[in-house]
Amino acid sequence: MVWLFVCLIAFIFEIITPGALVSVWFLIGGLGALLASLLHWSFEIQIALFFALSLLCIILVRPIVSRYFYKQKVPTNFDRLIGETGLVVKDITRDSWGQVSVQGKIWHAISEHKDGIQQGVRVKIVAIDGVKLVVTPLDIK
Repeated sequence: MVWLFVCLIAFIFEIITPGALVSVWFLIGGLGALLASLLHWSFEIQIALFFALSLLCIILVRPIVSRYFYKQKVPTNFDRLIGETGLVVKDITRDSWGQVSVQGKIWHAISEHKDGIQQGVRVKIVAIDGVKLVVTPLDIK
């Protein structure tokens, strides 16, 4: 009954902390110890098996599972704008941001070199600063 309780607690804790892969390893160790108790092995062996399986899973399996689940960071729509070109629709000055039209949408923007960019100039998005695009001019009108 002790190992069933340990498995239940580890399972509940894993559900409470989604995506973290925190206690699933102790659940596996608890299942191994539960099997050992069903085979009437001594309690010392059950405890050793619990810790050995849990530690083995943490050391060997966790990095593999973590790479599988967290291997790819999906960029946001905002991140996808880096490298795109746009058109300045509101002057960007040294002291304040302007606006750039990119893919049919208007975004706040600042100049990469902190110099002004006039309306009508084509720009390239080079980075993102907070919620503003950082742009550099492609041509000068």
